[in-house]
Amino acid sequence: MNEVDELIIHPHLMQKFLKYEKDYSNLLALYFFYLYQAKLQKTNSILATDNFTKNGIGWGLDKVKRIKRILKELKVITLTQKSTYSYIQILYIYTQKKTIEILKKITGIFKQEKSSKSEILSPKKETKKPVVSFNKSSKSEILVPNKAKVTASVTHVKPQEKSIFQKALEENHIDSSKIISLRTTLKEVFIELNFTQLLNQTLLAKWIIYCEKNAISYNKSHLTHWIKNFQIYTTIELEKAIYTSITKKWKNFYMPELKDSNYVKYLGRDLMLDKHLKNLRDVKFKEDKFVYIFEKITITSKETIEALFEKYEYIKEKSGAIPLSVKKLLKGCFTKLETTISPR
Repeated sequence: MNEVDELIIHPHLMQKFLKYEKDYSNLLALYFFYLYQAKLQKTNSILATDNFTKNGIGWGLDKVKRIKRILKELKVITLTQKSTYSYIQILYIYTQKKTIEILKKITGIFKQEKSSKSEILSPKKETKKPVVSFNKSSKSEILVPNKAKVTASVTHVKPQEKSIFQKALEENHIDSSKIISLRTTLKEVFIELNFTQLLNQTLLAKWIIYCEKNAISYNKSHLTHWIKNFQIYTTIELEKAIYTSITKKWKNFYMPELKDSNYVKYLGRDLMLDKHLKNLRDVKFKEDKFVYIFEKITITSKETIEALFEKYEYIKEKSGAIPLSVKKLLKGCFTKLETTISPR
């Protein structure tokens, strides 16, 4: 397997870093510096002293220690003393196999039209004696007196299926050159932001179409800002913001502050119903019900997110057992919750 050069961060780490606001970029910078060293040293337990880090990243020593301390408090790294040196162990790091899977997923969000080489077989002469026939030729072969039988084969390539995003733009008569430019720029943005979530292409297309139809100018910086919002916030919040902006004819859509979000703080958390629902990834609202999308299971319920997590949140103890407080909540509660569970 060929070695990959990309460094990828898990979305849940992004959520953790974002809570530090002013230090968000500093946490990212130091974390990626450690990831880079892990790649160079070919281990997730790296030797990177504070002085070495200071020179490598161009910070003061106090800043290196402060940001490193936050990473340690977030349990992103741990320190291990070996002889006279302290080694930094990175706790969340993708294997090369997983990195390749993610990169394939990113490039598949907007399906690029791949140039395929059509196999052309040049006519080949048969070694047998020339066939002479005076019968009428069929559609599949032509027999010519004193000449070898000539055949030709053409490989037909199935066209690539267009993405939901591209189809929506084409149906709204957005110029094809603009669509190509958008796809190229968005792909760059996804890579820069390490965007690994499932993108709501329909919602993004709706906003882009609105901008195009109303001559609202935007560039890569705007696209980066919008995709960051898709990366951080839930669908239910994004829909509200975008529909409000379209209704009021605004030139941008505005998300609530992270501290004011009713949903972001629940992302990555677990529930325990009749099954263990791991890692809440997104929340939608459809047909008068909330749709809660977890890692492998999606549930629909009329319960608000606050009520669900107040009653059924699963908090894993060190022993791995279900906490007693959760067991009490679970006892006899399933008949009270109108919830439909479906595998993703």
